[in-house]
Amino acid sequence: MITGGCSGWLRQEFRDLELLDEITRLRFLSQLGPDINGHCRNTLIGQFRTWKGLNYVPENLHPTIKWSAQHPNPLEVDVQDIPWKIVNRKENLNSNLKIKASDSFTAAKGSVPLLYKNITSTSAKRKADDQNGIHAMKKLKTFHISNRNAIKRKNENGSDRPMKKQKMTNFDEDDTPPGTQWDGNNYSCAYDALFTILYNIWATKPKKWKKIFQESNQYLFTLHDGFQKHLRGVSTLEAAHDSVRTLLHENDPILFPSGHTGCSVSALATQMFYPVNKVPQLHLKCSHCNHTIMINSNRVGRLMHVAHSATGSISQILENHMRHQSQQVCGNCNAPLESTIYFSETHKIYAVDITDRNVTLSRTVKIQGSVRATTLHLKGLVYYGGYHFTCRIVDESGNIWFHDGMTTGRISIKDGKFGSVSQPNLKECRNKQLCLVIYGHRS
Repeated sequence: MITGGCSGWLRQEFRDLELLDEITRLRFLSQLGPDINGHCRNTLIGQFRTWKGLNYVPENLHPTIKWSAQHPNPLEVDVQDIPWKIVNRKENLNSNLKIKASDSFTAAKGSVPLLYKNITSTSAKRKADDQNGIHAMKKLKTFHISNRNAIKRKNENGSDRPMKKQKMTNFDEDDTPPGTQWDGNNYSCAYDALFTILYNIWATKPKKWKKIFQESNQYLFTLHDGFQKHLRGVSTLEAAHDSVRTLLHENDPILFPSGHTGCSVSALATQMFYPVNKVPQLHLKCSHCNHTIMINSNRVGRLMHVAHSATGSISQILENHMRHQSQQVCGNCNAPLESTIYFSETHKIYAVDITDRNVTLSRTVKIQGSVRATTLHLKGLVYYGGYHFTCRIVDESGNIWFHDGMTTGRISIKDGKFGSVSQPNLKECRNKQLCLVIYGHRS
């Protein structure tokens, strides 16, 4: 029996145990929602309290540890498990090298967070404590060593001597793609899903995607700046998507609300991919006389809504969309205008809304240019169900990674490989249905 009071942390421990008892009771009675599926204690409690409301109190809770609106029990930050990783390759690290601590770590209560970690090379075989530092080091190398071309420099005698070609370090198959943490105060799952995919496209070659993002619109321009700050270690991915969300809310508070109201990921993709700074040219070509009409159209976006009647693969549907018979006649030969749509500069990123559509996923699609077609590769899948969005990332090796800002936080978990996962399992993920497909240019 406790007679002299207890600390705040001990009181919180008793509250958590009572909540876990309540979760166990409801699960036994089959009254627990399907989304309450966390494998960690804090994740499970967070999901349960989000579902029931922060002021929900189990019926038999002792009065001394009850909470209310006047004496709240705030929701704790979701602390994600750090995945185990076996390092089986040798790497040489400088003894005085400093690296940024991983954003996946959360400081223990009452302690000071470690912002930088000194890595000291002690032997060829490192202890387990060094593994996270090595992992962070590899990611820094991935982004900073990005030039495939040989670079020339002047030697001491003034002559041009080509340097050795710098090696492009890509993500290894076991490298975990980063993501953003869900914001329970301002529901962020649509932003988490889409921006996690966009970051992992952008991170393969930041210099290339910088130009593409900056030439699109203010939203991608702002997102690129946030990604750059995260890459330099001066900000977070959550700050990057918050800055874009603020802009979207200011321009359209109805479509992009704040607080406990989410937005449509399709509406978000429409705004993010809408060309403003550089409007593509649309060409209509008569298949009879090859007469061509060029249109500077700001109605040409980078998101296609698949029709209800459409069947087949996404690649076939997109090809039919780009080549179809118009209701107009050719001004040159008066024949029915069978138009071919192509662009003087093809898209490097394209989204397809397939909500409630029975279509087959394609690994690649082609966007027709004035000379040749550009091939875009599957980069991401967004799922919806239970008023929540999640996503899968497809990396350049075909590995599939699952991310949910609510349950996986700032990390992703491996979910198979494209080609080994069946179409039904690609179109459904953890009781959620596929709604948006993202294609991008290979770096």
